[in-house]
Amino acid sequence: MTDKLENYLVENSINFKRKESKWYNSNAYFPLIEIQLLEEKNEIDIFHNFEFRQSEFSKTNFINNNDSLTSRIIVKSEIILKNKSLSDFHIEKSSYFINLLKGNSSFKITSKNQYLKKLLNNKEMKCLFEMFSDDPEFEPIIKGVNVDDKFKISINFQCRNIDEKYIDIINKISKNVYQQ
Repeated sequence: MTDKLENYLVENSINFKRKESKWYNSNAYFPLIEIQLLEEKNEIDIFHNFEFRQSEFSKTNFINNNDSLTSRIIVKSEIILKNKSLSDFHIEKSSYFINLLKGNSSFKITSKNQYLKKLLNNKEMKCLFEMFSDDPEFEPIIKGVNVDDKFKISINFQCRNIDEKYIDIINKISKNVYQQ
């Protein structure tokens, strides 16, 4: 389940840590693989934590072999923009009915800064939501807040499958916001 992501990280010379352990689902112990990576680029630090939790029912989906039917991936990403102060923002997936009308990749941005809202409503953010459009568990919590002399963007969600393109998309989003 983690091979594709690990191969991508090695091919792109991105340093990462892999930790294997077990998790208990109140019935039995199952594999838990955690992959952590930190990218430091000038004034931007990007941290990703991927938890791959398998269960007794984990198996490849026969319709889409990239999708595991019952495994869960918990993703926690944090982008720190050093020496930057921006308006706080919050991004959430649109409601079920709005998604039916506009498509699965629609989302809502809440911020007092109209320029920042426009900046965040870009193709990279749309790609992020499109990447997980067929995953019923994808309900991201995306927040940006000022902390001391830094601006911190947190992206947390749960999904059934992770695409290695996620890392590239997050890098592009962080560069766009930093240039604001």
